[in-house]
Amino acid sequence: MGERPEARERYDEQFRAGRESQRPERDMRHEVARHRDGEGERRADAASHPGAADRVRTLTPDEAALLKLDRTDRQSPPSALDGGERRGDNRAVDGVPRHDSPRRLSPDEAARQKIKEADAAFEPVPDQLRKESAISSIKALEDFRPEKWREMSPERRRVALNRAGRALRDAYDCPEPPLITRELPEDERMVTLGEYEDGDYVMRVNEKLLQGDDPREALKTYIHEFRHSYQAEMATRHEKPQFRHWVHEPAAAAEWSKARRSDSYVRPEEDFERYSRQGVEQDAEGFAEELIRGVYE
Repeated sequence: MGERPEARERYDEQFRAGRESQRPERDMRHEVARHRDGEGERRADAASHPGAADRVRTLTPDEAALLKLDRTDRQSPPSALDGGERRGDNRAVDGVPRHDSPRRLSPDEAARQKIKEADAAFEPVPDQLRKESAISSIKALEDFRPEKWREMSPERRRVALNRAGRALRDAYDCPEPPLITRELPEDERMVTLGEYEDGDYVMRVNEKLLQGDDPREALKTYIHEFRHSYQAEMATRHEKPQFRHWVHEPAAAAEWSKARRSDSYVRPEEDFERYSRQGVEQDAEGFAEELIRGVYE
């Protein structure tokens, strides 16, 4: 017995309505698949659509293969950092060819990735690797090129120093202290270029450094004072057992802690020679000089 025309029309209308109602749901499911881990090849978005758990659709083989590729890319960190390169992979997954174009990581990306891999493996990160990461990141900032620096206002130069601070923060896993630029003491014998106050956790840089046409002295001063904040951070972690496993170099942190707890620190206005021979000052100055050489070599 054949279907009546009106019944067939109602069926067609219901079929088309059902297809239209599925379109945004399919798009949403695809978005969820790209940004969240899946639970298999059957997907539902109950959080976004009430009752959607009852409207589950089985992915096609092609969609399932693409989803697996996406999960692999998101869950597996880039490896094989051979000379700063990320190698491509042309393998096929479930019959779907994979064609990743090889991309060369920038030096700062490669250095940061190596640090992440060491952290993920619970391995100590060599200080030299942290230095390389900081140097590469700062070198990538165009603001510290002399020709660019000369075109910038003092306020813009202060912003550039803050950007360098973020590069140091990422490389050394240490928050950068707030930067204040102001007039600092000077006399016929010496000029104070910068200072770091551990109690206030603030860094001060002589505002006159932002008025010169050469960025090296301002950047070197900033790096020197950042190193003091890093010394204080590591000393604090060393002193608190619950944070001691976050100390990068235990021997150095112990020395910095000892120096911080003593009352023997000599300020430059008291005796500049004795001041410059102190361990924390030699470390900060050597650190700043090495990074400046790396940035401008």
